[in-house]
Amino acid sequence: MATRYPDRIIIFDSPPLLVTTESRVLASYMGQIVMVVEAGKTPREAVREALATIAANEIIGLVLNKAEKMETTGYYQGYGYGST
Repeated sequence: MATRYPDRIIIFDSPPLLVTTESRVLASYMGQIVMVVEAGKTPREAVREALATIAANEIIGLVLNKAEKMETTGYYQGYGYGST
């Protein structure tokens, strides 16, 4: 599809990586990956494990979903950067 439509961005949505093998197979065909992580629910170890399953692919980044604004100080104010 990418060679047929080089002027377009094609987005595939899949179930969580650790839930099904289909997601990992689909990821192996992708050029770039954006992984969505639910704040306050997804453990860091699960994120690390999921990233390890697609380590050979190019990862564009992570999106932190459902984050609540926190009152903090510092350069990255507002969303708990640097908190544990």
